[in-house]
Amino acid sequence: MAQRLAFGLVLFLMGCGGGTPLPETKEPSAPAAKANVPEMQRKATVRVKAELPEDVKSTFVDTVKKSRLPDAMGTVGVGWTSTGSGFFLKTPDGKGLVLITNRHVVDSAPKVTIILDEHTSLNDCEVLYTDDKYDVAVVKVPESLATSSIAVAALADGSVKNDEAVQASGYPRVGEQQSYRLTSGTISNADFSVTVRGHKSSFLQHTAAIDPGNSGGPLFRKDSLDVIGINTLTMRSNDNLYSAVPAETVKGVLERAFKVPAKTDVKATIKQIQTSCKELTDELSIGGEPPVSTVSLVSDRLVAERGVPTWELRYIESGPPERNDETGEVTPGKPKVNEEAFGELVSAVKKGDVMEHLRGLTFAYLYVDLKRQKGITGDPCSRVVEKDVRDYEDRGFVRVGMDLGSGERRTMRFRFEQGHWRLSGYE
Repeated sequence: MAQRLAFGLVLFLMGCGGGTPLPETKEPSAPAAKANVPEMQRKATVRVKAELPEDVKSTFVDTVKKSRLPDAMGTVGVGWTSTGSGFFLKTPDGKGLVLITNRHVVDSAPKVTIILDEHTSLNDCEVLYTDDKYDVAVVKVPESLATSSIAVAALADGSVKNDEAVQASGYPRVGEQQSYRLTSGTISNADFSVTVRGHKSSFLQHTAAIDPGNSGGPLFRKDSLDVIGINTLTMRSNDNLYSAVPAETVKGVLERAFKVPAKTDVKATIKQIQTSCKELTDELSIGGEPPVSTVSLVSDRLVAERGVPTWELRYIESGPPERNDETGEVTPGKPKVNEEAFGELVSAVKKGDVMEHLRGLTFAYLYVDLKRQKGITGDPCSRVVEKDVRDYEDRGFVRVGMDLGSGERRTMRFRFEQGHWRLSGYE
C-alpha cells in the first residue's frame, strides 16, 4: 500500500542563517487534514532562491571585460539568481530535515534561501548534495537552524500507473514574482526513458502543466498527499507533456547524500576524488557530447575563467583584409562574430543559463587541449596530493598530477562542491 504523505508541524528555534520566526501553529486533526488536502498540498510546497557564488560572478565579469565580446554581453548578470520550488523531507535516520528541489534550481550555489511565506525565510541553507543525472538537489536544514511550524512530506511507496490522475504543486513565475499554483493532469508514461552513451535515466511523463518556477516542486497523486515525484522543466518534451523524477529515484539520491565521506577521512576522500577524476578524463578521451553528469564535474569557477576565451576562439572570426585606397596599405580585417553562434549565446543570456552554455564550451576546451597534447599517458588520477586533502579547509583545493603524451604535464585542481569533487583549475 502506498505510504501516504505524513505531515508534522514541528517547532524550531531559528532559520539556517537566521530568519523571521513563524507563529506557532497546531497540528490539524485527521478529518480537518482530509477535508483540506489542497491547503495541505500548498503548505508542503515552498519557494527556493539561489545565487551564484560571488567569486564566480566576479571572475566571469572580469573575463568578459578582457574579452572581445560585443556590447550585447552587457546583459551579463542575467541568470545570477535562480528560483524554483521544493519541499521538506526527513533525513534517512529520521532525526533531521532536508529540502528537496531540482539541481538546476540551486545551480552552483553553495547555499540557498528557502522562502516559507511572504514574511519568513530560511537563509544560507547549505546545498548538501546534487544528482546531475536526475536533476535532484538535497539542501541541509539542521534542526537547530530551522524556523517554526514546517509541513514535512514523505515520498510515496508503490508503483505509478499510466493514466493515473496527478497534481503538480509549485510557484511558477508571474512576471518577476512567484505565485502558487496547483494544476491537474494524468500520467502519460510511467517509464519515460532517456539514454545518453549507455546511461539510462527514467522519468514520469505527465500532463499537469508546470512553468518556470515549478521546478523542484512535488507531483502529488490527485486529491491526496502522496508525493510520487519531483517536477523538472529540464526534461520538458513539448507544450503538453512534462516530466518528474520518480520518488524511488529521489530516495536513492537522499541515501547517497548521507554516504559522502567526511573530508577528515583522507583515504575515502582520495578515492572519491579519483572517481570523479576518472569519470571526467574518460569522457574527455572520447570527445563528442558527454553526459550532463560528467559536464557538471567541471566547476563554475573554471567555467568563469575559461568559458569566455573558449567562446572567442570558436565564434570570433577575422574579417576580410582592409585596403586603404589612398596609400594602398592592406591591414588585417577586424574581428567579427559568427552571428549564428552569437545568437546562441545571447539566447542563453536571456534565458538565464549562460553559465550552462559556457560549461559545455569549457568541456570542449579541455578536450581540445588534451588532443593537442596527444592524450593522457598512464593513470591520470593516481597522483592525488595527500597533503592537500589534509589541509583542504585552509587550501580550498586538491591537486592531481597528469602526464600527457606530448611529454608535458597538467595539474588539475579539484574542489568539494555540493557533495562532489569538481574540476576547478587546470594548468
